[in-house]
Amino acid sequence: MSKISDITAELRDTVQSLARLEKSSVNLTSSRAFLLNHQALQKRQTSLEVELEHLAAQQQTDVVNYRLFSDSDESMSITAVAKTLTDFQEWLTTIYDALKNGPKERDRRDAEAVSTTRLNFAYSYASSVGVVMTMPAEQLLIGETNLDKAVETIFKLVKAKSTEEIATYAKSLGPATIRRMYRWVTDHLESGVGADIEWRRNQKVKSSLLIQQQELRELQSTIGATSEETETTIEIPGVLIGADIDRRNFHIKIEGDEDVSGTMSPLIGTKVTLELGKRYTATILRKTKTIYVTEKDEITNFLLKIV
Repeated sequence: MSKISDITAELRDTVQSLARLEKSSVNLTSSRAFLLNHQALQKRQTSLEVELEHLAAQQQTDVVNYRLFSDSDESMSITAVAKTLTDFQEWLTTIYDALKNGPKERDRRDAEAVSTTRLNFAYSYASSVGVVMTMPAEQLLIGETNLDKAVETIFKLVKAKSTEEIATYAKSLGPATIRRMYRWVTDHLESGVGADIEWRRNQKVKSSLLIQQQELRELQSTIGATSEETETTIEIPGVLIGADIDRRNFHIKIEGDEDVSGTMSPLIGTKVTLELGKRYTATILRKTKTIYVTEKDEITNFLLKIV
């Protein structure tokens, strides 16, 4: 990896030299000296980029070219660059962990997932950011890896057009991956930037995507509207501490657990008088709505029977 580090260091120096030249010669862009220096630096940058991709292919290292762009004439903020790239990294890691260890309900990732999916910064240039993603050589010898699948999943998820598509990924990968995606999309929108991402291997584009503000807004709306509802019937013993026959509300205290409250069937209390403070066994229909962009489920309880 030392040779790749050397090349990326040269690329950073070349890009910085180009930026300094363009800034210092803003009124001399038509001069012969400027044109010769500018062409020489551009040629060197192109040569180094080709050399980087060639060496990356030899060392079985993938290159992820992540470009941020804005419709605004304003300079891109450091916050925009940092937040969107950090979210992309953490989203990739979460997906990889889910593929390796199973669906992620909460956003906790193991050390191996963090290490394997780490994106190493290579170089940057005006309104863009480039990063190099390293991949252990032995993994590439056994066919498609979880890292391959994780990167491919990102490209597929970004192109999702319906809540059904998002829900399918949420079930297989877990809600944590969708929350990470929502954060990435939201930070792009708040920063006012789009993304142009290429995943390259062996000097060829393996996958690519281009997403602009309008598409990001549509994707954010789709993710926000995606949820899953499940129903279960449970029996719980507890003390009835509240009941309102007119409003159809109930409140049961469960020893050593949280209290349960909700609405009850209109049949309850019509033939048998309920006594507050008395222990009962309640049959409850519990509906759980999982909204993928939050970490809290919406739970409603409907009292079917109490004896």
